[in-house]
Amino acid sequence: MRILCLFLLFTLPIIGQSHQNNSKKRVTYSAQPKLTWDSFKGAIPSNTEFAASVNTGIGFKWSYSTAQNKIDLQYEVESYVQPFFSWVIEKEKDAELLIHEQLHFDITELHARIFRKRLGEYKFGRNIRKAMSKIHGDVEFERVQMQEAYDEETAHSKNIELQLLWEEKVAKLLEVYKAYAE
Repeated sequence: MRILCLFLLFTLPIIGQSHQNNSKKRVTYSAQPKLTWDSFKGAIPSNTEFAASVNTGIGFKWSYSTAQNKIDLQYEVESYVQPFFSWVIEKEKDAELLIHEQLHFDITELHARIFRKRLGEYKFGRNIRKAMSKIHGDVEFERVQMQEAYDEETAHSKNIELQLLWEEKVAKLLEVYKAYAE
């Protein structure tokens, strides 16, 4: 166990530097909440059956200190799109497809807000690292589940009626969690 901890201590700065280099290629929701076709700069897979794919995620940093037996947790949570890992087939570009991909980004932002809310409400004890990992893992699981349900139910935007229902649902949820926007 000690060897693992030392390995992590020595590799974290390297991982952190790589993360910083990667983050320069990211576009955060707070900086640009609406996707454009310029948000899709990645290479198109040769064997795809889809018209487009947006690569979104949630990044976070945190630290804490203790004073007088009180934990002071500092954190930053952001949702982002990675244009160089997002792609679109040129001849498939249309407004409906962009709206569909936008909702994937909105779902990621929704879960970033949920993550911020849970972090703000959680009463941290002695093992903050474990608690942070659990909260992040739970939110990420829920985000992936929602993304998959969205694609399945809308048949990747082909079911227009369900696409409109999802747009309404996500807009309402973003409003519910508006206080947790960046």
